[in-house]
Amino acid sequence: MKNTILIILFLSINICFSQNNKVQGLPELTTTINDFEDILSDNQEFLLNASIRYFYERTQIPITIATVNSVQPYSTFSDFSLALAKETKSTCILIVVSKSLRNIHIQNCDDVVAQITDEETKAIIDNFMIPKFKNNDFFNGLLNGLAEIKKEFN
Repeated sequence: MKNTILIILFLSINICFSQNNKVQGLPELTTTINDFEDILSDNQEFLLNASIRYFYERTQIPITIATVNSVQPYSTFSDFSLALAKETKSTCILIVVSKSLRNIHIQNCDDVVAQITDEETKAIIDNFMIPKFKNNDFFNGLLNGLAEIKKEFN
C-alpha cells in the first residue's frame, strides 16, 4: 500500500512539472501584436505589424508588442516585463504597455544592448511614446517608439 501511494505521489509530481514550464499567470504571446487590453483597432495592429515586419526583414531582430491590464503574479511592471521576455524566446525587443496601469517597459535582449542601451530605450519611451500615451494615442505612441528604435539600428 505504501508503495502504491509513493508511486501515485511521484507520478502526480512528475506530471505537474512536466506539463508546462511556463510561469502561471503570464499571457502567452502568440503574435507580433498581442493587444490583451484591446486599445488598438484591427487596422492599427495591421500597420504596427507591417512596421515590425519591415524592421525584421532589414535586421533579423524580432519585436513583439503586448498590451496588458495586470502584472499578476508579479508586483512590479518591470519584473513582469522581464519574466514575459524570458518566456518569449522568439523576440528580442519586447514592448509591454498598460493603459489601465499607466505604464510601459521595453525589454531588450542581450543581443541588441550594444546597439540600443537602456538609457536610449528610456529616452525613446520618455520623449516619443509617453507624450502620445498621455493623449490616449497609443497607436502613434507605439509607432513613434518603433520609428526611434529603427533609427538606433541604422
